[in-house]
Parts: sequence; C-alpha cells; structure tokens
Amino acid sequence: YGALLVLGTNIGTIGLQAGVGYVRSENDTFDEDDEAMAYYLQARIPVIGSATITPEIGYYDFKDDQNGDDAGDDFYVGLQWRVDF
Repeated sequence: YGALLVLGTNIGTIGLQAGVGYVRSENDTFDEDDEAMAYYLQARIPVIGSATITPEIGYYDFKDDQNGDDAGDDFYVGLQWRVDF
C-alpha cells in the first residue's frame, strides 16, 4: 500500500508545490516489509506566454530492505521546460 500528500499554493504568478509519498510492500519470503518515502518541492515559474520552467528538488529515503539492512537514500535536482501550444 502507499499514500501521497501534495500541497500547493500560488504566490503571485509562481505556483509552489510540495509533496511526500510513502510505500510499503510485503513479501511472505522475508521477515521485514519493504518501505520507502519520497519528498519533493517544486516551483512553476511563468516565463512568457504559455512557456514555464519548473525547478524541482527531491529526496528518496529507501529505508530498510526486507533483510533489515539500510537500503540507502538519494537526492535529486531537476528542471522542466514547457511550452503549451
């Protein structure tokens, strides 16, 4: 099962959005469930007309694997360019 929570607002013409997600899976072969969480923050910035750029930062926490070992984490930064016709 999993869950996702997203909150957003506009400050002037900039749209801000933040979210957190959680997922958990079971496997009868292992003693431990597999879990992961993700967090992100993005800002939709209008450039001109229908063109926008959306920078995003995020963090994945893979928590422990099914054996109870730390599965690590990951940080990312991205940028989307978009033009609607």
